[in-house]
Amino acid sequence: MKFTINTSQFNKALATVYHSISASVPVPSLTGILVKCDAKGIEITGSDFEFSIKTFLYVEDKKNQLIIEEEGIMLLDAKNFVSIMQKFNAPLVTVSIIDGNLINFVCGKANFSFNGFNPADYLDISFSCEGTSFKVNSSLFHEISKKIGFAASTNDSTPALTGINLCKKGNNLRFVTTDSFHLAMKIVDIEAEGDFSIIIPKKQFDKISTIMDDDEEVQITLNKQKAVFSFDNTIVSTKLIDNDYPDTSKMIPDSFLREVVVETRKLASAIDRINILRVDGKTNVKMVISEDKIILSTNASNVGYCNDEIDLLESTGEQLTISCSGRYLQESLKVVSTDKARICFNGELRPIIIKEYDNDSLILLISPIRGYE
Repeated sequence: MKFTINTSQFNKALATVYHSISASVPVPSLTGILVKCDAKGIEITGSDFEFSIKTFLYVEDKKNQLIIEEEGIMLLDAKNFVSIMQKFNAPLVTVSIIDGNLINFVCGKANFSFNGFNPADYLDISFSCEGTSFKVNSSLFHEISKKIGFAASTNDSTPALTGINLCKKGNNLRFVTTDSFHLAMKIVDIEAEGDFSIIIPKKQFDKISTIMDDDEEVQITLNKQKAVFSFDNTIVSTKLIDNDYPDTSKMIPDSFLREVVVETRKLASAIDRINILRVDGKTNVKMVISEDKIILSTNASNVGYCNDEIDLLESTGEQLTISCSGRYLQESLKVVSTDKARICFNGELRPIIIKEYDNDSLILLISPIRGYE
């Protein structure tokens, strides 16, 4: 095998595939990156068997500057492979097998050789998937990772809650994360047959989002065991979390007893100040919502006391007092991208709902806690 390719393009492809590599896999060959080369181009694959990535670099794509001199296949330790390629700064690199599994790199005046693995030892990684299929824009993945990922649980004792739930009913697709104390939901309309509810590991979802460029079409195919994502010249396959996700559809009420609108950044700044006063790493924030303002306070034993006020831009309903976690409130406000936020209440012991102003597609929920005097 021997080919010459644009160094930058090759590095980009290797960085994409490297997201699938894990040092803890039980099969040594899966610590490597597999490269197949034929007349059409090169195919690069990485996998930890549960999460797999394959990307293609074609001869016909001029920016690759790809010249195939000899077809073949190689398997090289991923860490060494990526590390050496990142050190090269000449515009082109030539990669070849010179003896058995000895792989040679020539880039400018630099010349390196590494022993690879036997490609025959690499496991058969399947990227095929039969099931429901639909298309979305990559910008949705970026938004999901940024705006709802924070509410997923980090407790492995509840594996379902460590993932992102994709739940479709009709043309309505909900992306949901929750740790049982707060929740984040993004709702979009799609065209796809059948209803489903699957859980993608959050870690894998974030990796998929990272390797996607902006504004590109993504084909998603899924069933109960796996999901496959195809975009640009890349295919990603991930196993799903095999658990039932709690039914979150009834957690968001259709109407509220009290709704207010605030300046998002002013409230976020106030909560940020209050969160300085922590007891055992936690801050409980008491909110008194009057006709024209929110009075915020916390009383941290042996630490101090804080009081702050935020004017309301809009207000409906009667006065209400409610308490919640300062950290959860801060995390939720951070992902609100509009200048104004709508906050909805249904009583002091019912969840607090936060939405972007004039946008019901993003819903943030915080469970209240019993207040203090």
